[in-house]
Amino acid sequence: MPIAEKLKTFLDLRNIDHEVLVHPLTHSSMETAQAAHIKGRKLAKGVVVKDERGYVLVALPAAKHLNLDTLNAQLDRRLQLVPEAELNALFPDCRPGAIPALGEPYGLDTVWDSALAAEDEIYFEAGDHGIAVRVSGEQFRQALANARQIHCN
Repeated sequence: MPIAEKLKTFLDLRNIDHEVLVHPLTHSSMETAQAAHIKGRKLAKGVVVKDERGYVLVALPAAKHLNLDTLNAQLDRRLQLVPEAELNALFPDCRPGAIPALGEPYGLDTVWDSALAAEDEIYFEAGDHGIAVRVSGEQFRQALANARQIHCN
């Protein structure tokens, strides 16, 4: 499977240079980091949460865990993790569990962890368990221009 179509269109429309990396099939962000020889802090994972106000995609380093209490305090919300079955409808061009760390192409509000601000390059899932995308840190932050920066923990 190539890069997810909505993601590809988003990157192309914003002139974000990206490289597609093929790696052995994986089932988690940290497995992807290991298989692709990427440091866990440089691989951004997307975690989707929701409340009565809607969905939010949280982009954070694969090496970190999302602390919902901290997130809810910063956003003044009561967000909960979205079940896997719901993710399939939100990301129709992605394989289950291989969602990108960018919510805007999918119409989702996005917040991102400040830990990603210092990285010179960022990798993230591209809609398939065997590919990742590499962008410069600057271009990743450009892709998140409409997103709020937070501190996950």
